[in-house]
Amino acid sequence: MVSETSTPLETIDRSVRTLAAEYGLTARETEMAVLLGRGHTLPHIAHELFISLDTARAHAKNIYRKLSIHKRQQLLDLIDGASSRSPEAPSEN
Repeated sequence: MVSETSTPLETIDRSVRTLAAEYGLTARETEMAVLLGRGHTLPHIAHELFISLDTARAHAKNIYRKLSIHKRQQLLDLIDGASSRSPEAPSEN
């Protein structure tokens, strides 16, 4: 029997990809937003993606600019909101 529920990480990934399409994030910005949404720090993300910390900061800055936000909590709120309207989100009957 296959479970129809998504894991929290799958929900975050799907929500970020929804936001990326809506706001025109690049593939790299989308990767960064997924990792930010999962709660990773910029130094961790830089190490994971094999980029400098300055490059990670620049990507984060571009994400925030495109989404018209200023804080990570606002990104998390957008991700949470996108999960409730995502087409793949399970319906509540």
